[in-house]
Amino acid sequence: MPHRIQFSRAFVLVLLCLGCIYSQNISLSVKTGLHLCIEQLIPSLFLFLALANLYTPPIQKQNRILKMLHLPSGFMGMFFLTCIGGFPVGAACVQNVYSQSLLASAQAKKLSCIMVCCGPGFLLGFIANGLSAGAKAGWFLLISQLTVLLICLGIYSFSCRHDAPILLQNSTALPSSFSDSMFHSAKSMANICTTVLFICGIRGAITPLLIHLPQKITSIIWGLTEVASGCSGLHEFDYQTTLLLYAFFCSFGGFCVHLQIYGILKNKPSYFKFAGIRLLCAAANTAIFKLLTILSPIMPPDSACIALNPAIQPQSSTSSPVIFFLLLLTTLLFCASCITFLHRERTF
Repeated sequence: MPHRIQFSRAFVLVLLCLGCIYSQNISLSVKTGLHLCIEQLIPSLFLFLALANLYTPPIQKQNRILKMLHLPSGFMGMFFLTCIGGFPVGAACVQNVYSQSLLASAQAKKLSCIMVCCGPGFLLGFIANGLSAGAKAGWFLLISQLTVLLICLGIYSFSCRHDAPILLQNSTALPSSFSDSMFHSAKSMANICTTVLFICGIRGAITPLLIHLPQKITSIIWGLTEVASGCSGLHEFDYQTTLLLYAFFCSFGGFCVHLQIYGILKNKPSYFKFAGIRLLCAAANTAIFKLLTILSPIMPPDSACIALNPAIQPQSSTSSPVIFFLLLLTTLLFCASCITFLHRERTF
């Protein structure tokens, strides 16, 4: 019997206990979480997690500039996957490169606090179209986020200037095979979905306790807790304030995303350090987004409604045959990986 219980198992126990007290509220919130996992998280994240676990940086010859910046060889591949994959993908990239002994422990901890990005699919699809923020707002959110990421990488390189260089020739770990990649991706995806269901269950349990708080405060609390439902519940704010809150929440990630990232990382930084860095990044992202809107003002779209009800999430469009095929392929790969995951868990 292991001495330390995994987060996912503890989440299930807590949900069962809370379900006995707030069964109706929790069941509705968990149902919303299930729709979010099936319709959005698994189709959009699983393939990127698999690519992150399969990613093997070239170790034959390290780029001189990357070595000077204390970044691992092939970092541009990690950067690209982080920028397009979504929140937990950067953590999966850092963990994979660290497991191959291509990053020192201190450097991996720093990068895991930095390589956190909201994917363009979320910003340009969910925020810009699903919440009627407008395409220009979505692009500005993406530009400000990438700018903050580059600034953070510059600060990281400056903070590591006295560290020993990364010696890639000392790497003895083998890159992940396809089966190992599918196993770790399925495990990470299971932890992510379990975390989302846990947060949704907690939300259903404490929502009745927050009815006496002003609606704006409640909306900010949910935004700091879970980014998708938090952004969709900002219907009490004016258009410009809502956009700034989008910028802050999407950069911070929310407690739910933090739990997802910590479920992937084995070489974990201090959570207070991680949360502090994410708060600073969120503040910087909001300031840069505000500057962009000053230089090129964003007019409210024709749609009068900018945010949806917190319980409603936009569904993924499958009208395109290509999108439908990709979603079907992702679902099949995920199901096959879950079988491997369950088999190996029993073996261990």
